[in-house]
Amino acid sequence: TQVTDALRERLGLDFAQANTLEIVDGRLTGRVTGEIVDRAGKARLLRRFAAEAGVPLSQTVAIGDGANDLDMLNAAGLGVAFNA
Repeated sequence: TQVTDALRERLGLDFAQANTLEIVDGRLTGRVTGEIVDRAGKARLLRRFAAEAGVPLSQTVAIGDGANDLDMLNAAGLGVAFNA
């Protein structure tokens, strides 16, 4: 996405995923386009990233700040909740 791609490159991350924000005439509309990264989707993405990297889920870390992160936090080897 517009934000996560830049952060992924700058931080040297292998994987990043987020909702795609709609931009019209150079301005954010407040809408999301494409597939929504929801509670279940976050856990699915963590599993996919781990599989693609050949990393066991037991060696993954997930960080979240809300109820929609619970599935991902539970799937990770180390789940970190903050400001939750």
